[in-house]
Amino acid sequence: MNAISMAAEMAVNTLSHTPHSHPQKAEKESLLEMMENIVKATDLAVVVLNDVLDMQKLQSGSFQFTRRPFQLIEAHQQVFRVMQYQLSQKHIQFSLNVDESLGNLIVVGDSNRFKQVLQNILSNACKFSPYDSQIDVSVSNLRQSTDSVRIRTSVADRGKGIDESERHKVFRPWGQLQAGEQLGIGSGLGLALSKDFVEKGFGGVLDFSSTPNGTTFYFEIDFPLVEDQSISDERANNSNSSLQELLPVRLENELNSMRLPECETVIHVDVVVVDDGAMNRILLVRMLQSLGVTCETYENGKQAFDDLTGANGRFVRCRLVLMDKEMPVMDGYAATQALRQNHFFRGHIIGITGNALDSQVCHFSFRFTECSLF
Repeated sequence: MNAISMAAEMAVNTLSHTPHSHPQKAEKESLLEMMENIVKATDLAVVVLNDVLDMQKLQSGSFQFTRRPFQLIEAHQQVFRVMQYQLSQKHIQFSLNVDESLGNLIVVGDSNRFKQVLQNILSNACKFSPYDSQIDVSVSNLRQSTDSVRIRTSVADRGKGIDESERHKVFRPWGQLQAGEQLGIGSGLGLALSKDFVEKGFGGVLDFSSTPNGTTFYFEIDFPLVEDQSISDERANNSNSSLQELLPVRLENELNSMRLPECETVIHVDVVVVDDGAMNRILLVRMLQSLGVTCETYENGKQAFDDLTGANGRFVRCRLVLMDKEMPVMDGYAATQALRQNHFFRGHIIGITGNALDSQVCHFSFRFTECSLF
């Protein structure tokens, strides 16, 4: 967190001491480097915080693993797409060898934890691989019956290997190898979490082998098979869908046929963002706009309610509302209830909150459900 603060402060100081409106090339390069450091430090802080929270949940026995259908190979490919940038930074070549029998096999399990395990292992391989090297990933079908399949995924790097004297540190929480300490990378939690996820969550095994020419991490998991293999995992396949594809046709028909209030100004947007945090609004809008989504923003529920119902001569039609929970004037709960009782509003409402504790999330979900969230 100190690295984030320092990098941000240096960037601000550079901008504030620039006498002209457009920084020169050297100043631009300096700013770019500082902003890149902010991004890297923020990414690391998020990883560490998430790892700490997950480890606490695992140790307390409160971690919940989901059981949902997902395409096994598609889950691997999603992780590889996420890792492309990190691999490209070190010019690391990547090879993938998949057992043809796995094809589009649909299994049942916690796809998010599965992908987290694979990403942790692949990220670790990338960190300890030299520049211009290669990482090989293979996915094998070890055993398959009518209702289950046992798969093995291995990730092999071309690094210096792990010394036998440090083997005991690999899966130990907060345990870092000497090479990692020297490079200042990692939190020492990623592999420990991955081992717990594989062995406690999936009932599988995670281990590694190492030589002076590289290290291979591998995990084996038994997955139940979906009875009807002709179905598709819509949640996975829709990861890159547009807003128009994700929302039902029925809603579009309702929006087109609904009676509009008599207003001087009528605005059509895809998403309305309601959040009293200015930074939250900016970030949400930028993310949505990068997907080609049009937005309108409000600081509290009362402002949003007035425009979404045409109360002040200005009517905003939208397909989706992202509603913050806690806001001044009118909070998210009250705004949602008021909108549901008004016949001029026909869109979806999704509650958003920064509270991450399970008890807070459960309370949040229950309250919004009471408000007829959808």
